[in-house]
Amino acid sequence: MMDDRIVGFKEKMFKYIFHGLCGFATLGFTIFCVHQYALDEDVAKIEFQEFNSDEEHIYPTVTMCFPNPLLEDKLSKYGEGINVSSYSSFLVGDLWDDRMALIDYDDVSIDIEHYLLGGILYNNSSIAVINKP
Repeated sequence: MMDDRIVGFKEKMFKYIFHGLCGFATLGFTIFCVHQYALDEDVAKIEFQEFNSDEEHIYPTVTMCFPNPLLEDKLSKYGEGINVSSYSSFLVGDLWDDRMALIDYDDVSIDIEHYLLGGILYNNSSIAVINKP
């Protein structure tokens, strides 16, 4: 009987100490967060920069994606087993074939000039027109 009261007392003390520590930690973190907020040290910095203002930051850029830029008929001239699928695997590193290492990519892919009709480049002080002859 006496042991039950001592165990109950120890459980209650542990419970009170635990709740007290949790309450103290909650109060401490709340005060710390409010203090950090009151310091108002967070600053948003926004800067504007003109296009092409230095040589490292040349933008905007234009990207043209072609779903299948390789030409099957030109690849087949390099030998048996060389086709769009195998050459694509070679380009991404999944396949190695010494014959494919000798293929010039520009010879077996589409020529962008066949698809580009012209363009216009605007600058602050000038306009450049590029027309395909």
